[in-house]
Amino acid sequence: MAKREKNLERFIEIFAFTEDASKQGRVLESVKVGDVYMSRLRIAPGVTTGNYYYSDTNVLMSVERGVVIMYCEHVETKERIEMKVKPGEKLIEIGPKVARTTKNIGKKDAILIFFSDKPLRSSTCFEYSVI
Repeated sequence: MAKREKNLERFIEIFAFTEDASKQGRVLESVKVGDVYMSRLRIAPGVTTGNYYYSDTNVLMSVERGVVIMYCEHVETKERIEMKVKPGEKLIEIGPKVARTTKNIGKKDAILIFFSDKPLRSSTCFEYSVI
């Protein structure tokens, strides 16, 4: 059996997440695979994260666990949207210049999954008060 497991290593690759727990109430884990960044954000109950936008980053977001309210505002047009998002319900595309804030409204940790073309913490990320 050990021989088979060793052979598996030749055609699969395992990637390790880098953890960022620098902000209270949330933990962001990220990894780059090819040209895509995958991130997992764990938000404690009642915690609000975000209030930022990217000038040139494209993001796909999905809720894996918990229930969140997401607030978005286009920084140029000031158009706003608010939505409640539950696990498996939506895959949300967030383009450049869309500021966002997410609040965990559940009683347990919420987990959000992101795919992006640039790191979520980069020089193209700017603070912006949505709520």
